[in-house]
Amino acid sequence: MHSSSTRALLLGVLLALIFWSADGCGGDSKRSVLYSPAGGGGGGTNMGGGGTGGATMTAAGTGTGTGTGTGGGDTGSGSPDPNVRVRTWFPETLFNEPSLITDAGGHASISLDMADSITDWRLTAMASALDGRLGSVTDAVRCFQEFFVDINLPIQLTQNDEMHVPCVIYNYLPTAQQVQVVLSNSAWFTPLGGLTQTLDLTPNEVRAVYFPIRAEDVGTQAFTVYAYGQTMNDAISRTIRVLPDGEPVAGSASGSMNPEVAADWTIPVDHIVGADDCYVKLYSGYVTQVVEGIESLLGCPHG
Repeated sequence: MHSSSTRALLLGVLLALIFWSADGCGGDSKRSVLYSPAGGGGGGTNMGGGGTGGATMTAAGTGTGTGTGTGGGDTGSGSPDPNVRVRTWFPETLFNEPSLITDAGGHASISLDMADSITDWRLTAMASALDGRLGSVTDAVRCFQEFFVDINLPIQLTQNDEMHVPCVIYNYLPTAQQVQVVLSNSAWFTPLGGLTQTLDLTPNEVRAVYFPIRAEDVGTQAFTVYAYGQTMNDAISRTIRVLPDGEPVAGSASGSMNPEVAADWTIPVDHIVGADDCYVKLYSGYVTQVVEGIESLLGCPHG
């Protein structure tokens, strides 16, 4: 439990967050609200001018609820509506500010765009004053919409793998509605069933539908699903890595460009198309390689 002086200190660290409009997290319309730690707004002494603070927001979890079962058997070619916004940005760490300088009254504010994740974000803030006082607080910021769809993809697939991809539809609306779920067709997979399914959801019901596919092309691929309800719509796109169905063969070469360095590789004629990667790095000296390693260690947190 913080002392009264520490609680008063935290009143000087106010974070202005951008929330998406009520029609869904990540919408085009935004409103700015003022966030303050629990218990804020009371009397107390603010941080002195020039005080500093730090804040980090990380995802505390994903949308709640589980469901099983499939929807009705509508099949078709799938025709996603281009006017529906697709949620694509799902970072683990939304924001990190190691040094937030306050004004003379001990107040500071920031503005940022919320991610597309429907989740509770955990906010952690730490503050220090010029006279040595310290304080910290942890709170939650909820990003939620009453109707949405999510995709439960594995970490990766191997070329020619077949699977039924579960897509979960969450209907937290107070009314029942009929929902059409459409899988956006893509060249990297072959659909083994219809691209459209229809289901009827009761209020506060969560249910899953499954789209059978076979992975064809290697690389990092996007899987996009649209959900059209009678009251609200939603769409989501997540990425998955498809590994080549073969034996990896790797090689490396290094040398000093004095005056030049050459390396030759032979690519077999039966290689898997799209599975060939070549990376070339040029360093001005050995110290540059050391600095690159240090920078990778200092790059956290980055999600």
